[in-house]
Amino acid sequence: MLVVRLLTAADAAAYAALRLEALEREPRAFGASIDEHRRATPETVAAKLEAGLPDSFIVGAFVDGRPRGMAGFARAQIAEARDRGHIWEVYVGADVRGRGIGRQLLQVVIDRVRATTDVEWVVLGVAAGQTAARRLYVSLGFIPFGVEPGAIHFEGGSADEEYMALRVTR
Repeated sequence: MLVVRLLTAADAAAYAALRLEALEREPRAFGASIDEHRRATPETVAAKLEAGLPDSFIVGAFVDGRPRGMAGFARAQIAEARDRGHIWEVYVGADVRGRGIGRQLLQVVIDRVRATTDVEWVVLGVAAGQTAARRLYVSLGFIPFGVEPGAIHFEGGSADEEYMALRVTR
């Protein structure tokens, strides 16, 4: 059974474990520090999940009660860019890929943005080589608008990042 929902402070331990899995298994996709993640306390992780609603949030996908996917959203904070937001930290566990979970996660994020904010554009980045993720984003209507060479750094190298945008206002 699949449940996709907003994560709360009560989900801090499950979210932290899933994020660690994502960073360990897909370092090219995230470019975040595993060591920094491991130093985060349960309290800071819980605060991250509660801070900024509705302008910043993370949704999780639970398969048979286990956290197996996530996607975050953050609205730009400066006044001149408040019409834009960023989807980040999209991950689905390898054991459940191919079941449409990524699509459902992103649809929940997009629907929530449309319902709770006046954001006009949502932007995301996809690392070079992440072809399944890129196909998903294109199928949802995201359009590419640029590539940043070497944008994602990880142990042993770097990867280019392609930026894509979706107009969420109707």
